[in-house]
Amino acid sequence: MAVYVPLLPVPAQFVDLSGDPMQNGTIEFYESGTSTSTNIYSDDAGTSLGSSVTLNARGMPESGGNVITLFRERSIALKIVLEAEGGAIISTSDGIPAEASFDQTSSDKLDGIETGTDVTDAEN
Repeated sequence: MAVYVPLLPVPAQFVDLSGDPMQNGTIEFYESGTSTSTNIYSDDAGTSLGSSVTLNARGMPESGGNVITLFRERSIALKIVLEAEGGAIISTSDGIPAEASFDQTSSDKLDGIETGTDVTDAEN
């Protein structure tokens, strides 16, 4: 089951090379190291925004007229491309790593290690 986590902890404002808000710019999302688009989400339930988000007049991601925090699927490494309104690429960030998850299998393995460990052993 997919887990969705915030890309950033708060809604972000994006600016152009002059420091002005990137009005009507876009953020494009790809799998890291590729040109394969990947979805971005508006919440931790996985409501998809598609692979591109348009920025409002303040340079902030918006959906349905509301400024939003962007969420990503935790298991996918990302490449993010920021483009100006006319399509000029402002920046590319590639190699944003996937986030590790800690599932029940991992927990069971740790329980097994703890059972067989003698923490009073001076050699360990």
